[in-house]
Amino acid sequence: MSKKTLNKANLADLGSDRLADLLLEVSTGSADIKRRLRLELSHNLGVSELAHDVRKRLAALRKSKTYVSWRRRKSLVTDLTTQVSMIVDKIAPDDADVAFDLLWQFLELAPFIHVRADDRRGVFDGAIKHFEDIAPCAQLDVQTLADRVWTALCDDDHGVWDDIIGLLAATLGDGGLACLKVHISGFTRAPVARTDTDHEAIQFLRDLRGARDYRVDLKARFVKKCLQDIAAVTGDKSSYIAQFTPDDLRRKSVAAEVAMLMLEENASHEALAALNKADDGGGDARTGRVG
Repeated sequence: MSKKTLNKANLADLGSDRLADLLLEVSTGSADIKRRLRLELSHNLGVSELAHDVRKRLAALRKSKTYVSWRRRKSLVTDLTTQVSMIVDKIAPDDADVAFDLLWQFLELAPFIHVRADDRRGVFDGAIKHFEDIAPCAQLDVQTLADRVWTALCDDDHGVWDDIIGLLAATLGDGGLACLKVHISGFTRAPVARTDTDHEAIQFLRDLRGARDYRVDLKARFVKKCLQDIAAVTGDKSSYIAQFTPDDLRRKSVAAEVAMLMLEENASHEALAALNKADDGGGDARTGRVG
């Protein structure tokens, strides 16, 4: 292999002083490279120093209001990806508790980033998956964790936390999942609060027509998803199926899924009945799947 090939061995032959000079040279004018180098220097001083710098950067990203144009989007994505890499690859192996909190803070950035730029590259979609590996290594109180999960789900306007129950199911355990069910039950019983934007005349017409408040439907879908996520991770097929409404069960995709679950329970007659109730002319919708 040529000695001019860009690989680790050939670059190491240049020596540390020459490599340091080159890094300083290529970092000139590049905020992304400078930021990465500073983080690597912090890590060299210890995990706590690196965690401090990551926390500072997350706070700065949260406070920023500047709109990110398509020209600057790549730099933002690089910055966000670097923070995740520091948390997952550098901090988590030595301090899972700190890494868990930092990753949570990173996910909480989502609404602030979404008002400045889109997330078509799925930075947050990829980051949340790391909870599955980090959480079991952290010392977490399951009730506090369940409260934290519930708060995140209730405040989630962008679907960032959609998979959090499944990812943290093993860490939550039966106790944590039970706490979540208590939250869901209380939320289900609570009345739908009207927003300040509801004009009295519009609300009067809605009540006069007997129109269904869209927020009632949103609430029902939210509750169904939460309960089905819990049923899925616990393997409770009956509870999973019970969340489907009669209208849901008339959809062919839902009927097919329910029939498959019933077959797994050796309930062939019930499976056939579910398929027979499907409406050929009805709409279709994708659903989750209990294991």
